[in-house]
Amino acid sequence: MEQGEHGEPWFDDGNLILQAEHNVCFKVHRGMLARQSEVFKDMLAIPQPSMNAAPEPREETVRMYDLPVDLSNLLKAIYDGT
Repeated sequence: MEQGEHGEPWFDDGNLILQAEHNVCFKVHRGMLARQSEVFKDMLAIPQPSMNAAPEPREETVRMYDLPVDLSNLLKAIYDGT
């Protein structure tokens, strides 16, 4: 899956890329999301289909159907609290 603009948060050591609407991507930590959210825990338990025959990237990319500002605010709340 082609990556677009980097949203905030973007962690260089992250292992999961969430791609929001308008091709805005957020690089986060799979374990952190699963630990903090039952919804993410369940969602991440489902294998994502491969978009091409190229070798698997180090990070898994998950397509989200949220607006970038909404996903950014959710991720910041998960990482930083309220």
